[in-house]
Amino acid sequence: MYPGDATRQIEFLLEAKMMGTPKHANSPGEKAVGRAGSADTNKRVKELAFKSIDLKGEASRRLAMIGTAPTGGGAGGGDLSNWLHATRPVIYFFMAVRVISDSDFAAVVRWAETAAQVVDAVGLYCYDFDPTSVTTYRRRDGVPTPYALDRVLYRACLELRRLQEAPPPAIPEDVAPSPAVAAAELARGSPDPDGAA
Repeated sequence: MYPGDATRQIEFLLEAKMMGTPKHANSPGEKAVGRAGSADTNKRVKELAFKSIDLKGEASRRLAMIGTAPTGGGAGGGDLSNWLHATRPVIYFFMAVRVISDSDFAAVVRWAETAAQVVDAVGLYCYDFDPTSVTTYRRRDGVPTPYALDRVLYRACLELRRLQEAPPPAIPEDVAPSPAVAAAELARGSPDPDGAA
């Protein structure tokens, strides 16, 4: 996450996942071609959606507490995707996926499109395996241009450069912690910030 400074609002997050594996020697019931790249994509994208909503919601809460209008809303008209794309922090999701068939590849692309509805950018790199060698791979062509990993990585670099040139402001010390942080502190026995028992 950028910046890596607890006194500043998070402005940029990049998450990377690898999916699809060769057949494991200790899994006799597994197919010889290994696990499909799309097998776990559903779960990963759902996790990503919840993470995106949580991070952007907390950023909006902090901005509201200091009297600054959160960046989302407005033209979105109640549309969650529009709100997520208009709200900080910027979230990038990179996937490198070993695909085992044309249908597996198509499913991975569909999940990339779904992920793009809940984060700001999705980079996808797919590769095929060589059935004669478990360690030989080749790049899979056909990834749609908006998700091409090299293009999205370039966009991420530009975003980080912009943030480096204009770092986010410090978080005011009087901003109350999120309910989750307050509950965790209470569970650890930290004193209540309002002095209540």
